[in-house]
Amino acid sequence: MLPPLEYLTLFLNTKIRILLKTGDIYSGILQGIDSHINILLSEYEESKEDTVLFIRGENICLIGNEA
Repeated sequence: MLPPLEYLTLFLNTKIRILLKTGDIYSGILQGIDSHINILLSEYEESKEDTVLFIRGENICLIGNEA
């Protein structure tokens, strides 16, 4: 079994869904992740062209892929 960070890197450049502690849900393409599980999403809802959304790892409740 892979550690969480290594497992999440398998989903780089694929569509994922993130549930925040606030109950908000974001779907987009996983562009980057760091050791604090901070995430960069592109092509998320309501995004403008060539923008990236930064989500702090401390605000994330759940991460899943969109199969």
